[in-house]
Amino acid sequence: MELDQAWTGLIPAVLVAGALLCLCMGVLDNATDKEKWYAWACIFSGAFVLSPLLWFFAYLGGRTGQEQVSREQALEYVDGGFRQHTSRPFNAGSLGGPAWYLGTDGGQAPNLRELEKSLHEWIDLNPPSEDGKAGVNYLSLLDVAYLGLLRDDDLRLFRKDYSQRMLLESDKPLRSPRHDVMQILLRQLEDPLTESEADWVSGRVLRGAKEFPRYNGAEDLYFRMMILESLGKYDEVEELRDKAHAQLTGTWTVQLDGTRGCFVAGLETLEPSELVPEPRRRLYSGWMPSSDYSFRLMIRFGVPEGVDLALFDKYLAEIAMKYRTSDMYANHAKAAAMRSLLHSIHEWEEVPPPTTLEKWSRYRLVLAVLVLSLFCVFVTMRTPKTVVEVEEGTATV
Repeated sequence: MELDQAWTGLIPAVLVAGALLCLCMGVLDNATDKEKWYAWACIFSGAFVLSPLLWFFAYLGGRTGQEQVSREQALEYVDGGFRQHTSRPFNAGSLGGPAWYLGTDGGQAPNLRELEKSLHEWIDLNPPSEDGKAGVNYLSLLDVAYLGLLRDDDLRLFRKDYSQRMLLESDKPLRSPRHDVMQILLRQLEDPLTESEADWVSGRVLRGAKEFPRYNGAEDLYFRMMILESLGKYDEVEELRDKAHAQLTGTWTVQLDGTRGCFVAGLETLEPSELVPEPRRRLYSGWMPSSDYSFRLMIRFGVPEGVDLALFDKYLAEIAMKYRTSDMYANHAKAAAMRSLLHSIHEWEEVPPPTTLEKWSRYRLVLAVLVLSLFCVFVTMRTPKTVVEVEEGTATV
């Protein structure tokens, strides 16, 4: 975990306090009573003037530094609906992920009324065009669709007659499950598939699952899983378990210093020999989508061997960091919600708690400054006060 920014405000106070202490020992030693009186007057005046300034720096560090978004903040963010958080409407569906996580971790479930209301208003104002190049993009609404926030008429806006027809007419493996999810939800709404038709579609879904790991494989497997579950084919979902574990272990990567871990997007990061990602100098937020879908697979299929949940938690904790003076974004809320669910799964019980050294390392910068100041004070105290004869005169060492 990163250093709590509120503590960095103490650094100027520690430095000034150490300097004043050294000044006291240096000036007051061997001084006359009058010189001591003037020295004390200057020291107290300086302390009086500097105290408000040091307090301001400490306060500023606490108010403008970084903070880690909590589950409660993420819940409040989702409850407010996307209109309160962004002027870019294509981010509307981005709250579906945090809402799903918050509704799954066993804590207080989010109130989705505001999100549902604002979502409907946005769809009404931005209906999709016939060619799909303008208006609402249904790919951004898949999470909110599974949360049941879309109206029946909303689903009908995204009808693609060709895709509907090919669901049953084509015998080829289903290659793009992300694009077929909405069509299957619509078909189940208007004309539910019969048992034999559901078997046909689920067969296409399973045949389309290629060998893993592969680029964006976690996303591909997740939507195949969702299609099968929407058809009630839970036994067929289990057939994806081995592929899911292969995808998870193949794309798991750890930061070069061993402090964080996440799931990368695909094969371009893998060594050809062992299918193990190369260590990255620094993991960044661009792998949040692939880590998101990978985590959903872990929730369904379990945590495979080789994935360190503690390192994954530290990656999410970094994504959940924001400056106190800046707005919260969907990625912050999603990372906080993912951490909440991560801490509730039974595999997390096997993760050892942070050591005392790891806890104290949060304050390493302040402690280093404190040790440096104490060292300066110690050196000043140990400085000899004897008079040394030199050729030109005398000098006090």
